[in-house]
Amino acid sequence: MAIERVNAYFSPYGMANRIPEFKASSATVELAAQALNCEPCQIAKTLSFMADGHTKKPDIQI
Repeated sequence: MAIERVNAYFSPYGMANRIPEFKASSATVELAAQALNCEPCQIAKTLSFMADGHTKKPDIQI
């Protein structure tokens, strides 16, 4: 499962297990908003991750 790979990657940075998982589907913006009980405009559809060339610590850009 991909979530385990993400958690393993984040683990050295103290960020493992920070990604919420839901019993309800969150495959679309609309479904994610329903699962989180919020407005669709509050959902980030895409996340980009960049690593600092010196520290290898990820920068999270939403």
